[in-house]
Amino acid sequence: MTRRADAAGASAGDDPFLVAASLSGAADSEWARAAAEHVDAALLGGVALDPASRAAARDLVARGRSEFLPTDPLGFVADQIDALAEVPVRPGVNVRSAAPEPVREAARICADRGAVCEVNAHCRQPELRAVGCGE
Repeated sequence: MTRRADAAGASAGDDPFLVAASLSGAADSEWARAAAEHVDAALLGGVALDPASRAAARDLVARGRSEFLPTDPLGFVADQIDALAEVPVRPGVNVRSAAPEPVREAARICADRGAVCEVNAHCRQPELRAVGCGE
């Protein structure tokens, strides 16, 4: 049931389900908290999980793009979702990885918290595409 359905007592199909999409280097738990009044879900990230995607993200930062590059990306995912436990928004995380196992681990973290795990298969950044992430 959506935040709106909870508040209004209506079924989930009565209102559009609005999702705030991730914005690399900006969409963190504070961003989601600010958006919560206006949306039903907020996707955090993107978070580069594996060595290849993290190297590509560092290259993106070197050319001026904002990226999340925490020392422990899976811990960051868990902490960011946990920070929204009392916020009336369904959290999700956009993740990037050229290898499947880190995505599985992130998906487990999300599932354990009722969050969405969005696999970033649409990124157009050349650095990420070159390592097997994105388009």
